Amino acid sequence: MGRLLKLDQSIDQPVQSTQDFDQWIIDRCQQIKKQFEEWKWVYIGEGNNRIALKYRNIVVKIPKNPNGIDDNYSKPCMKYAPKSKIIELPKTGIPLLFMEYLNPNVKEKLPQWTLSYDCQQVGYDRKGNLKLYDW
Repeated sequence: MGRLLKLDQSIDQPVQSTQDFDQWIIDRCQQIKKQFEEWKWVYIGEGNNRIALKYRNIVVKIPKNPNGIDDNYSKPCMKYAPKSKIIELPKTGIPLLFMEYLNPNVKEKLPQWTLSYDCQQVGYDRKGNLKLYDW
């Protein structure tokens, strides 16, 4: 947590207007991503709204835009969600979603419940349970 507080303190440019908010999020996302990479987190992918980085068995999802902020706060069906935690950077309020890394190499036919989630983005947790890794 100490590292995150220092990272948050280094983000010193406040939003000037609501029109600047999207660009402000984009700029902060790049700053945060760069810092995590300096801490040896590895880029594993991105979607329209978030960037995902991995370190050991943990993934952090960093919002790229206001929709990414909403995505980090959204809750999937808890039965199928991996262990996760949202940490808001205190100064900026940017929510970072930390979650257990899931092995996406699913070979067998997927159960019916996976059809209701974006592209059936599921994987196995350390206990071998099928969970969502994106929602």
